[in-house]
Amino acid sequence: MKNRRSAGLTLLLFAAAASAVAADDYAILLTRPEKVGDRYRIDARGKSRQQKQITLGGKAADSEDKQLEVHLVALATVLAVDEKLEASRVEYRVESCSQSSSGKTDEVIPPGTKVVADSKGGETSFTIGGRPVPPDVEEALKVVVSVHSSDSPTDDEIFGTRERKRIGEKWSIHAADAAHSLSRSGLHISAENLKGGVQIDGLRTLDTVKALEISAHIRADKVGLDAPKGMNVESGVLEADLSGFVPVDTKSRVRLSDKMQMRMRVRVGGQKPETSEKVTIDVSMELSIENNYSSAPESVEF
Repeated sequence: MKNRRSAGLTLLLFAAAASAVAADDYAILLTRPEKVGDRYRIDARGKSRQQKQITLGGKAADSEDKQLEVHLVALATVLAVDEKLEASRVEYRVESCSQSSSGKTDEVIPPGTKVVADSKGGETSFTIGGRPVPPDVEEALKVVVSVHSSDSPTDDEIFGTRERKRIGEKWSIHAADAAHSLSRSGLHISAENLKGGVQIDGLRTLDTVKALEISAHIRADKVGLDAPKGMNVESGVLEADLSGFVPVDTKSRVRLSDKMQMRMRVRVGGQKPETSEKVTIDVSMELSIENNYSSAPESVEF
């Protein structure tokens, strides 16, 4: 009987401890302040795919399928930050940068090259030695690299919350800020047609860092874009899934891994002026990126 009581007491203590852990709540801080001189190593893998199908008079007339995979490993240093304390200018000292397309892999930038990514007019531009990179290099870099524009919302302004949250809890995105951010890329999206939610999936220890695993999903209906003259957008849908880790300690500036997948489908239609035949253009785009970070080696000179 004594042993039974002891076992029962032990189970009660374990249950109480588990309940206490489950009841813990956490402050949510997705955007950590950056400063000039910050250094880190980035390993980024990105994929993009664009498909286009043109139908004329109900028959397939033309199609296009363009795919690109990019892998960048580089040592980065922050050269400038904006008023929101996000990096607006970053130098990447390339360890390797390759792209794969149509089953062929090529080097994009030689090892040791220093590439500067800068925020200009809401877009990320790239220079090497003060000169703009060639268009094909820019296309590859944009798959894996972007820097913050000062008039764009931060992750906290889109996905954050001021309330403390427990593991498993969910909350809504800030649709107006999300719509504003997406519209900067040339899309036409209203907050009313944009829905999404965020949640804490779990608590992990990465190396020695206690971190929250957070994920988000967004969906936008009635997505528009600038259609060719005489054409109108008939339908458009965008979906995105994002996930990543952030330190539980809100004062920590340790960079942890993150990833994103985005899919969009748009149909535009109109009539061919010469024959009045129905013209339909179906466009689909996919983009995914996964970032892993580590500390910059002390021996490396930037």
